[in-house]
Formats: sequence, structure tokens, C-alpha cells
Amino acid sequence: MSNSDLWVDLFEPQHLNEMIGQTELVKAFIECAKTGHIPNMTITGAPGCGKTLLMKCFATDLGYIKYEDGKQIDLIPGQFYLMDASSDRGIDYVRETIKRIAIKPTTSGMLRLIVLDEFNYKEEAQAAMRATMQ
Repeated sequence: MSNSDLWVDLFEPQHLNEMIGQTELVKAFIECAKTGHIPNMTITGAPGCGKTLLMKCFATDLGYIKYEDGKQIDLIPGQFYLMDASSDRGIDYVRETIKRIAIKPTTSGMLRLIVLDEFNYKEEAQAAMRATMQ
């Protein structure tokens, strides 16, 4: 069975207006997508409540990604990163990987969207991350 054969993958929302629940949060993200005003943000919640899905739908509505046959395709390579931050949580990862990605110049004129999934960094790494975001 491939990933695209799973029921949850076949019927997973791909756009913000397809999401069910979290109505006020989804409205806020739809407004951000319309205006193009995308602030640095932190989203928290219980496992499985839809945080990562929300960000994928947001990236789709902003034009960073699209889906073909249930598979994600980057429309502008190097502009959208969905990174699993649970495995590397040290200051070196922030400085060497995230900062390197964040400071690369963009060619499309679009903002670079970096999503750190499972962000739970140590204190010194959080300080480096704040500096990178600023």
C-alpha cells in the first residue's frame, strides 16, 4: 500500500477552506494568505490537532506547493521548507542549517516559508533561533 492509498491521505484537506474545525484560526490564516502579511509565529496544540496540516494548506494557498495525485510538489524550489525539528535540537543545527536556509536570497520575490515541525529546542538554540527570525 503506497501513501496515496491511505484514506487519510486521499481525503486530507489541501486548502485552508477545506479544513474543518479551528474556525477562527483558519480564518486568520486565510486573511494572511489574502493580504500577504505573514508574521513570524508559533502554533501550539495537542498532537493530532492539525498544526502541520494547517501549515501545508497555508503553503498551498500562498502558491508555494501544489498536489498532484496526492503527492506534494514544490512550485518554487527552495521557498518552502517543512522541517522535522524533533531530531536535531541543538544550537549547531539552528546556526548551520536553519540560518543558512533563511539567509539565502530568494529569486521569486516571495518570502521563504520555513516550518519547524515539533520545535522543542534547548535554551541556547532558542536564542539563536530568535536572532535568526529577527
